[in-house]
Amino acid sequence: MAHYQKSLAAAVVLNTAISAVEAASGFGSGSLSLIMDAAHNLSDEMALIFLYLAFILSQGVSRNLLRIANLFNSLGLIAISCLLVWQAVERFLHPVAIQGVIPIVVGTAAAAANWGVAWLLLGPGR
Repeated sequence: MAHYQKSLAAAVVLNTAISAVEAASGFGSGSLSLIMDAAHNLSDEMALIFLYLAFILSQGVSRNLLRIANLFNSLGLIAISCLLVWQAVERFLHPVAIQGVIPIVVGTAAAAANWGVAWLLLGPGR
């Protein structure tokens, strides 16, 4: 069980780094796609944190508390999705130029890091 907690903690740290780099690069380059992926990774990160807490507190946490945590995670994801759809419509109506190399490089690095997160979670997922 302790090995799984370490893998999960490492996945949380890596996912935090992915989200931070994508958000900073997205705002810096004006890339809405990087900002959207950062928000998506943030929701993944919240799910990983809740899973990590479930591992740690598995003896004393009720099922209702876990359901409430999942509900808040889902509501947050819906709110972020609505905000990003609104921003996408704004961008469609009023396009802005972005620095194209930055989203390509950061997106490729984020995809590789997401594979790293998946590899870290391979053990606890079995």
